[in-house]
Amino acid sequence: LFRTEQGELIPLSSLLGPGVVDELLQRSVQQLSVPDYTIAQMEIRATIDRDVAKLRVEMEVQVRADQEWISVPLAFGDVYLTEFRHESEVAEAQSVLKAGEQNSRQWHLKGRGLHTLAFDLVGRARAVSPGVSQLNLTLPTATASHAVAEFSSAVELQRLPTGAVDRVTRDERGVRSVEFWWLSGGVSLTWSEVAPPVASRPVVQVQNRIKLDLTTIP
Repeated sequence: LFRTEQGELIPLSSLLGPGVVDELLQRSVQQLSVPDYTIAQMEIRATIDRDVAKLRVEMEVQVRADQEWISVPLAFGDVYLTEFRHESEVAEAQSVLKAGEQNSRQWHLKGRGLHTLAFDLVGRARAVSPGVSQLNLTLPTATASHAVAEFSSAVELQRLPTGAVDRVTRDERGVRSVEFWWLSGGVSLTWSEVAPPVASRPVVQVQNRIKLDLTTIP
């Protein structure tokens, strides 16, 4: 409603037309539904040596809020933060990484535009049964994501993350690496070690046969 100078209330649809009012309302709803930030791209590279996993994660975060701090929640799962880095070409861009409960973090960002977050993680896989290991991760949702896990020795994969596209690389001994697209949320990777072949020396058997003639000579 619009109040005139005489105090009369007039519907806006009478002044602007019903179509214009509906369009303005729809635009307002769309503005409210747009998040303050999105993770546009996430790239993960992991190297796994028996039960030790080392990860390098890089995220491109698009911040839409102007002159306001936004918070990107991070909870890593079975791996722990060792190093982190923030880069941005946004004027007066700022970032603060704050520790939370247990293994969670809050990465606070300020500055409308693209921010690149990179961090190194390390952790140990859990033994779920004799010879079988499992690594559990918690990943944020990204518009596009890609991950590669490389094993120092041959393994056999027991369980792959659900809801993702994967590609396995193997040789004559077993799996050497696995590649994923669209990972997010709780992720579990389970594998078993392939026992190395036992080297054995060739055994040479020598048999000697002797024929004795015990016939008595007259």
